[in-house]
Amino acid sequence: MSKLPNDPTTGKNSERLNELAFSFKKSQALVAALECGLFTAISSGASTPEEIGAYCHIDPETADRLLIICKALDLVGEVDGRNVNLDDVERFLVQEAPTYFGDYLRFTVSTEYEEWQGYTGNLKDVSSEVPPRKLYEGDLDDADRAREFTQSGYNASLPLAHRL
Repeated sequence: MSKLPNDPTTGKNSERLNELAFSFKKSQALVAALECGLFTAISSGASTPEEIGAYCHIDPETADRLLIICKALDLVGEVDGRNVNLDDVERFLVQEAPTYFGDYLRFTVSTEYEEWQGYTGNLKDVSSEVPPRKLYEGDLDDADRAREFTQSGYNASLPLAHRL
């Protein structure tokens, strides 16, 4: 029993904890969909696993599995038997969209995932020394990655700029 007054988890099942423990799967599925261009394919009219597979240069079975995941994550839905992107996906994760910021997500998730992967082990080796690698530092030594990061950050800021 919780000692916290008005604990919102009292009497709940373990769903919230499972969600936390396995959320990395969701972010990796999102990155995979961005990497292969799934949302752009759907926006361009591809709908079946075969059409999406051809557009994304992946096996139709793999495209189907990724579609199933994206539907479960409410990124993709169906209208009249055709796969469609949900509104926020269409606005922010389709490469041709003026408010596209998928590159920023892809870059940041892939970079930070590596840093967080060994977090438990790092707790045992706590030190006041500067870590050997941090986002925005060591990752930007490579000119191509620095350019990719700069472009993705710029694109990520566009939606906010349009609102202002």
